[in-house]
Amino acid sequence: MSLTESIVEGAALEWFGELGYSCMGPDAFTPTLSQGERESYGEVVLVNRLRAALQRLNTGLPEEALEEAIRKVLRVATPSLIQSNRAFHRMLRDGIPVEFTQWEPSPQPSPSGRGSVSYRGGLEFAGLKKRARELREHDTTAEEFLWELLRNRQLGDAKFRRNHQFGDYICDFYCHEAKLVVECDGCVHNAPERKELDRKRDAYLRSQGLTVLRFENDLVLKQTDSVLEEIG
Repeated sequence: MSLTESIVEGAALEWFGELGYSCMGPDAFTPTLSQGERESYGEVVLVNRLRAALQRLNTGLPEEALEEAIRKVLRVATPSLIQSNRAFHRMLRDGIPVEFTQWEPSPQPSPSGRGSVSYRGGLEFAGLKKRARELREHDTTAEEFLWELLRNRQLGDAKFRRNHQFGDYICDFYCHEAKLVVECDGCVHNAPERKELDRKRDAYLRSQGLTVLRFENDLVLKQTDSVLEEIG
């Protein structure tokens, strides 16, 4: 007898049942059936179940934070299936970082050990928080991919912030300890007028004592090790 996918799935379901899990048959996930929980086989995440689980496990978080977590799960997409699986596994293992509105000043840097560079370029409040949230909702694949490798101190134990406001600008990634800004650039940055804006922006950030690194999106996706080595 040859080993088929259905045999493996049946054995796995039987094993999970022995461990106390509730197992559902294929009718619950077949799009053509009335009791199906998805409209097509392309919907690999059962959003209603995910939302209910997040609400049950995170009773202290507002709805907007839970919805941002769901959006991040649905946006997991990298050039290969293996990378996507790894990114999703990190979410399961480490959790999903989310940000939501709190009507209080942004945290200030500690009095010592951080150098003389201000946390937000001299601003006490994150005045561009709404804009930063909009940028996160439209992150490129390269930005999403790089964030999965930088977040939670995965690179040299450095704390990176995503879409962080510094002065009048929002940086793709910012590390206060290293005084480092990392930018992922798409083809729009090749336009002459955009190059001039980037030049002025980088000049300001460098005048504040920061190092600015720019990487093309393709480089982030295809030469990831080289990018991480330069950041590190």
